[in-house]
Amino acid sequence: GAEIAMPRLSDLAAGGGFALDFWVRFAELTPGQALLDTRDEAGRGVALAVSERNTLELTMADGKRKSSWDSDPGVHAGTLRMHAWHHVTVNVDGAPKVVSFVVDGTFNDGGPVRVTGWGWFDKALGDVNGKPRAALAPSLRGELRGFRVYDRYLLTSEAVAAWRAGLPPR
Repeated sequence: GAEIAMPRLSDLAAGGGFALDFWVRFAELTPGQALLDTRDEAGRGVALAVSERNTLELTMADGKRKSSWDSDPGVHAGTLRMHAWHHVTVNVDGAPKVVSFVVDGTFNDGGPVRVTGWGWFDKALGDVNGKPRAALAPSLRGELRGFRVYDRYLLTSEAVAAWRAGLPPR
């Protein structure tokens, strides 16, 4: 339930991008649990929350357009479970307009549930900066550690390396 200063995110319509990288342990996977929320009164910003499918869903809005994508559902490698620490990297790449997830060192490729694990977002989606201070884990039933916001997308190998580095100390 803390707040963090958010870096200025680059314009996605101009090819910018960002990444969210963190460790999380869920006591339950109840939909609606927010891990991050930067949205302002006009709805501009970024939000990351547990979806109706027990996945993590990223929602981005620039005040005119909104796009969402979630991590892989199911029980295959790279999916979420309760009572286990998970390393998650959410990548937003504004050049190809793609959102992807890497969970526990596994690139979400859709598994047996969907054709791809990555998704395109609206090519006109632009400035998704919301409030300068973000709500961090305002409704999380669990624990969150080592939350980082990068002003670029991370390579999959960088996400895997962060997972291999292990859980950060308290």
